[in-house]
Amino acid sequence: TVNDKNVLTIVQYKDENDRCGVVRDAVQSDKPGDFFEFDCTDQSRLSMVVVGTRPEKDRKVSGSAVQAWRVDLDTLRFVVDDREITCVRRSYAGSDQGEDLVTWARQRAKKHQK
Repeated sequence: TVNDKNVLTIVQYKDENDRCGVVRDAVQSDKPGDFFEFDCTDQSRLSMVVVGTRPEKDRKVSGSAVQAWRVDLDTLRFVVDDREITCVRRSYAGSDQGEDLVTWARQRAKKHQK
């Protein structure tokens, strides 16, 4: 949260010991009551890394994103995704616990190839 607004950034680190990093891009939720979800899917592009926002008061585990962005992994930038995006609330352990958004997207695409 920055100035009472929900903001999501992409930070690139030089290496695993870097404590500062460089902010490559940032997006802001349009509505203060919406928060970021990290396990989001564009059904037509399952291997894409997509993040979205959902209303904080929505207690469902899964639902449509209010806003969504695909992460361009080459440029480390957010790209608005205006397709139908579904987000699922799940673990937010993070890369230091062996989870990351790229791995989730690859696993999702691989599962649907079978």
